[in-house]
Amino acid sequence: MRHGTKRVAGIVLALRILSGCAWSVTAQSVPQPAPPPAVHDGRWWLGVGQDERSGFLDGSADCLTWLAHAKWLRFGVQGLDVKISNYYSTHPEDSALTVSDVWQKVLSKSQPVKPIRGGEVWTNPHGYYDGLWWRQDSDLEDKGFLEGYLSCMRSSVRQPAEEYSQPPSYYADQISKYIRAHPKSDDESIASILSRFRDRARQ
Repeated sequence: MRHGTKRVAGIVLALRILSGCAWSVTAQSVPQPAPPPAVHDGRWWLGVGQDERSGFLDGSADCLTWLAHAKWLRFGVQGLDVKISNYYSTHPEDSALTVSDVWQKVLSKSQPVKPIRGGEVWTNPHGYYDGLWWRQDSDLEDKGFLEGYLSCMRSSVRQPAEEYSQPPSYYADQISKYIRAHPKSDDESIASILSRFRDRARQ
């Protein structure tokens, strides 16, 4: 009887272990949902540093110009990042407004910046936002660029041809690795490099 009792107890223990393993495998096989995209409003803007804000404006401008074709983006603004910061600081009731919304408010009250004669004129899509630009920027500027670019794609492009479900930091890492491995990518736009890591349609 003692041997039988031990055998039964051993079987029960083995079943519990197998049950736990099966639950663990099942739990690990369930795909985890991607975290929701960050909301780039006044609270976010005032909570990040200048490099990230500067990159955000660059990425947003790239997308608004070449993908969204935003009509309100008519000209540049001297000290745009400072003016946006001042707006949020002096209008705490508008902290829920997105950076794009405040950008438009700032534009409506600003004088256009006259282009410099003899300066570079960019006819190719995405202008100077290429691998060389990326390589010369700080990591936070690069992160900010993708935050602005991807945020614009989701909010301002009616039917984006591509989808990106990973956080900006993931794509920043992939782009940096790609540029390091491809020295000739200095002339390739960041947008085209980013496209290499877009979501792939499931077969």
